[in-house]
Amino acid sequence: SSSSSTSTSKNENIDHGCVRFTWLQTTENQNNNTILIITEIAGKYRPTLAGCKTPIPTWRNAMYCSTQRMVHAHVMWRFHGFAVREYQRKIV
Repeated sequence: SSSSSTSTSKNENIDHGCVRFTWLQTTENQNNNTILIITEIAGKYRPTLAGCKTPIPTWRNAMYCSTQRMVHAHVMWRFHGFAVREYQRKIV
């Protein structure tokens, strides 16, 4: 049991990266608010779909980039729109 707790504590110290959201709101005047949501990947994030070999094989990298980047962009665009609509609904 001590070996499993040791391996767990080692895994807790590994930087797996994260997705960070930054919410910015500017007020130019009472009638004009601008909301900006910035999404970034921080740390040593490595998508599972890209594979665990280092370096990533060229064919796998190309496949990942050609599909997941577009899917991710669409999902984040929808999420950002949803977040802004929810915010606007709650402040009205």
